[in-house]
Amino acid sequence: MSEAKHAAVSKFGQLAVRLVGFKSPQRAWFRCRETFRDIPLQGRSLLEIGAGVGLFSAYAAVQGAGLVVALEPEAAGSTAGIASKIVQMRHELGARNFEVLADTIQRYDNAGRTFDVVLSFNSVNHLDEPSCIALSESEDAREAYRAIFRKIAGMMNTGGRLILADSSRYNLFPLLGLKAPLAPNIEWHKHQSPGLWQRLLSPLGFVKESLRWYRCYPLRHLGCLAANRLVNFCLGSNFRLVMRYRGPPHG
Repeated sequence: MSEAKHAAVSKFGQLAVRLVGFKSPQRAWFRCRETFRDIPLQGRSLLEIGAGVGLFSAYAAVQGAGLVVALEPEAAGSTAGIASKIVQMRHELGARNFEVLADTIQRYDNAGRTFDVVLSFNSVNHLDEPSCIALSESEDAREAYRAIFRKIAGMMNTGGRLILADSSRYNLFPLLGLKAPLAPNIEWHKHQSPGLWQRLLSPLGFVKESLRWYRCYPLRHLGCLAANRLVNFCLGSNFRLVMRYRGPPHG
């Protein structure tokens, strides 16, 4: 590892603790590696939708991504709170390949640029929240999300990956009428299952590449014993769905 990259990696770990609130740099690295598992970043272009504090965009930047564009609507003119942290993250890393734009995906103009990786981490349900809630029952809601996904597809390179990471609406605790201890603030009815997202994306030129259930850091040494649907059903129901873009559908 070059001296410059070593310094960037070290700075990323410090920022993850100071700005994002991780207990240690190791926890931040673990979260990022789980999110980008088997997804090459060196020299690739990344678009992150709803980037929040910018953790994953910053990780991609220090891992050698050729271009990182982080969309965070609340970042414009922000001086306090979560939205300001992504701006500070980019500034302190000094990464020339890291852009922060105060845009939604609906408003974003890619100016002809295309991306190898598109990431939505805990944001897909917020792209159009009323429609997300109604996806199972409303064709209008499904078409609203298809329009969003068509726009995303139009900005992706053939063979690129769309990563959707979120919580499934199916969890033990809401079924029991209880708050999930590890995710007490989740409004489960505002989320959808990975299967529903896959069904919406498949006719638009996407094919499922993988579906993984997240391991929480304390259970990381258990491997696949902790990264399965049943364990997550009793925790936070956190999934990572990777859809490969094959190109525009024919017909």
